[in-house]
Amino acid sequence: MAFNNTAAIRFAPRGQMYVASLASNPVFPTNPTADLGPEWLALGYASSDGVELTPAIETQALEAWQSATPVMHTVTAASLQVKATLLQTDPATTSLYFGAEWEKVTDAQGQEVPGVFRLPIASNPTLAELAMIVQWGDAKVSNMLVIPRGMVSSRDALKLVRADAQSLGVTYDALDSSGVLGYVLSNDPQMAPTTPIVLPTLAVAPTSVAKGGTASLTGSNWGSGTAPTVAVTGPSTTKVTVGTVTLTSGAISATVTVAADAPTGTYTIQATGTAGTKSVTLAVT
Repeated sequence: MAFNNTAAIRFAPRGQMYVASLASNPVFPTNPTADLGPEWLALGYASSDGVELTPAIETQALEAWQSATPVMHTVTAASLQVKATLLQTDPATTSLYFGAEWEKVTDAQGQEVPGVFRLPIASNPTLAELAMIVQWGDAKVSNMLVIPRGMVSSRDALKLVRADAQSLGVTYDALDSSGVLGYVLSNDPQMAPTTPIVLPTLAVAPTSVAKGGTASLTGSNWGSGTAPTVAVTGPSTTKVTVGTVTLTSGAISATVTVAADAPTGTYTIQATGTAGTKSVTLAVT
């Protein structure tokens, strides 16, 4: 049951973005606090707007003649997008923004020009595939979004002004990687999977019995320890009886006996135990 819990409110006062070339065969972490290998390049400071993570699923409604509302939705597209404005100007951020690598400059005689570097902007660029990691958290927990494969899909304009730092706005879109766009790692105890509630079952077979006959009462998920108690209600509370209920590894079984002079009609058999309450009906003919 959901409830108000301030301990589940999270902030992201700290974080970092990393990229790695797929050609470097990056090692993908399995722990949000793991140290990353040298193939992962940190992108440094981002603007105070932070990093936007947008998972999206597009659907198409299936309409039917017999219904005024859609009867189902089908998935037409799925995406996972990361958007940020980078504030540092260094080889990792500028290469990501311009889609090219810095290189040394040589003069007409083939001699290296000391202290000068060149970033070629191609007229027919090759789109580089990159892996990305986004780390974020607070003093209590750490989270990490890992995207094994993706590309920079758009870039904001680079404004050169007197009073503001240069900023490199990039949007990165995940690509399919064996059916996965990415995954989130977290050490947040709030995210621990809960054990699903398994309700007990109860069945009687056959569901219709002639006078003087018997039926089998069975069930599962009734826990351990004491077998559930069983009560019968209906046209008579003494002519339809349930024998000893046995409980083995959560499964129960018992025999239902219908007296030869039992009144006909519908009887309700109800089992009550630590796992809950369940009832079935039995027709006596």
